[in-house]
Amino acid sequence: MKLRKIHFNLLVIPLVLFSATSTHAQEDWWGPYAPASIDPELPNVLIIGDSISGGAQGYLYEVRNNLARRANVFQSNITRRTSYALDEWPNVLNDHTDWDVIHFNWGLHDLEYEAGSYHVPIADYTDNLDGVGNIIDRFEGIVNANGESPVLLWASTTPVPSGVSVTQGTEGRSNDDVIAYNTAAATIMNSRGISITDLYAGVDTHSNPELLFRSYPDNVHFTNSGANFGNTFLGGLVTTAIDPYVPEAPMLMEGVVGLWTFNEKSVGQVGSDGDPVLDTSGNTYVHNGTIIADISDDIPYVAGNPAAMDGAALRFERGLGGGSTEGINDSVEVPGDVDFQFNANQSFTYETMIRTTQVTGGPAGSDTQGAAPLVQAATGNFWIDDDQPGKVMFSPGFGTKNDAEFSGADTRAKTWSTTAVNDDEWHHIAGVFDAATEMVRLYIDGVEEGATDVSAWINGASWSGTVGAGADEYLTFGSTGQGTAIREFEGDMDFVRISRGALLPTEFYGLSQPVLGDFDGNEIVDGNDFLVWQRDPLTGNLGDWQDHYGESSSITVSSGAVPEPSCFILTGMALLSLGFSRKR
Repeated sequence: MKLRKIHFNLLVIPLVLFSATSTHAQEDWWGPYAPASIDPELPNVLIIGDSISGGAQGYLYEVRNNLARRANVFQSNITRRTSYALDEWPNVLNDHTDWDVIHFNWGLHDLEYEAGSYHVPIADYTDNLDGVGNIIDRFEGIVNANGESPVLLWASTTPVPSGVSVTQGTEGRSNDDVIAYNTAAATIMNSRGISITDLYAGVDTHSNPELLFRSYPDNVHFTNSGANFGNTFLGGLVTTAIDPYVPEAPMLMEGVVGLWTFNEKSVGQVGSDGDPVLDTSGNTYVHNGTIIADISDDIPYVAGNPAAMDGAALRFERGLGGGSTEGINDSVEVPGDVDFQFNANQSFTYETMIRTTQVTGGPAGSDTQGAAPLVQAATGNFWIDDDQPGKVMFSPGFGTKNDAEFSGADTRAKTWSTTAVNDDEWHHIAGVFDAATEMVRLYIDGVEEGATDVSAWINGASWSGTVGAGADEYLTFGSTGQGTAIREFEGDMDFVRISRGALLPTEFYGLSQPVLGDFDGNEIVDGNDFLVWQRDPLTGNLGDWQDHYGESSSITVSSGAVPEPSCFILTGMALLSLGFSRKR
């Protein structure tokens, strides 16, 4: 299969809406499962399956995370039975033909027995797949942008757990029927040369298959990848099947992957709901965020920590009341990305600088009930805790809240500070996971205060996969995003930084003394600082910028040609002159 050529643009990542001849069709077919953005240079992968493949209760998000920057991954919202597919899929295929890989399954809806008959008897099932005008022929008739038919990959139907499997010919689903339908489908796929992703065998031969399934009755669904690893496991099998037909994964960036200094506006100004929060890390992949606030509420920009950084900080409010009382919703959301997703072999560091007097861990129903989230990922968090009020808790996300393998214990690898940080003073907080030592460490103001050995959990049978925030997930600063008062931070936040690697205190951001003339707070005095000063001369003394141009703190910065500061001043004067000439 010919793959699209991949172009890496150092300034802009091409993100466009998926091209389709029918906007209405795109809304109908993809529903909530459409990718947030599409890179037209990458191949398009379509996953077809029932709810086991789709959305929050399926393996779609796991596959999309695994194939980030390698493929655009879609999943349809209209799968159901093969008979339904014969009616509806021609419309999908007419509207969307640019598929490079189609990974498909039908089964659990077909084989369900109800009111004295199967939804789709096995003879009709095989005919729908391989008879006159069948589904496979239609797929093979697609011609994509490369002038080729897509690669077809079949997924076998997953088992029905013993606890909910019924006898064949009785109401519900029987695992014996799953085996029969899988056998019939495999015969067709083998005769047509279509590779099979054997999800049934993958689950059936797992060392502890019951851990993969959700616990409440019905239940053929699998655990979410963030809570356990059923969908992580299935998503890995599907990714392996698709892997040969998409480009190789780009090398992940090392070092700083995101830095938000909250200097978009000057001290005294306010941010409103929807305002941008800029990633100032300077990386190829830019991860800008968005201010989240109630419509009637703004988030003030206040003075940051003068001992460590120049520039502003954001002031978050929380709501009043305990329980499920609605909160103020002050927070910053950053879309998840492979840059913020880590496995047990990848070290990472979260950092922030805060000032607060917030009391946590109060009585149920009170204004002080709950915790104060600082950095909340889809899996893993960084809070001022309620179990140990006023102290910081770092949980990178390895394990689960109620882990069956560990007798229902909370195995999320938490560690706490010994210092309470709600004393109205600025504190630098860093949470570090060191993959080499399998240790989680927590630092307050550069001093290690907590450490936890997480080897038992990350090597346990009940956890597998990744932590952090990948595609279709979010990083949230200042709340959990749940909209409740007991999960909101109240105080000032100067910055957030996320890095790949287990940083040492000497490498932490914002602990060194500020460099004079560093008006944007990125710990190097460069041309961008002049532009910041030009927009707001009250930011600092231009003489400091001239005297210290090119200097940096202990933080490693990118090397390169550094123009003389005079050229920026001359450019600024020229721009001012041009502005005056236009006014005449």
